[in-house]
Amino acid sequence: MKALSIINPWAHLIMYHGKNIENRSWRTDYRGRLLIHVSKKLMIDYKFLISDLKSCCLLDKEKFQGIEGEEEFKQIEAECGMILGSVVLYGCELGQYNVPWGDIGQWHWKLRDPIVFEKPIPARGSLGLWEYKWENV
Repeated sequence: MKALSIINPWAHLIMYHGKNIENRSWRTDYRGRLLIHVSKKLMIDYKFLISDLKSCCLLDKEKFQGIEGEEEFKQIEAECGMILGSVVLYGCELGQYNVPWGDIGQWHWKLRDPIVFEKPIPARGSLGLWEYKWENV
């Protein structure tokens, strides 16, 4: 199955908070279900980003699973190197305008229908779209 490695907290936001666009410098023709893998590297100052997003009301309250503050930060840190679940990649277009989650000039990979795995799967990621082999589990 195709997989995409994403730095946290962005992967976390896709799976738990309704982030429905992944910004990339390259386009893809792939459409279908895609595994979301969290890269080992964690975004510097991600705690400030999460606080800003909460204050701007950009986080989807229906998808939010009730963890907050330090508990959520611990979860974000623990997710590194894991496949969290999957989403459907249903479109890809060049961002011409600022939209929630989308940057101008970046390719907007349009995502929907996140399914969070009950237990994250440890995995080594890769650049670009990569193939995850289930027999590794």
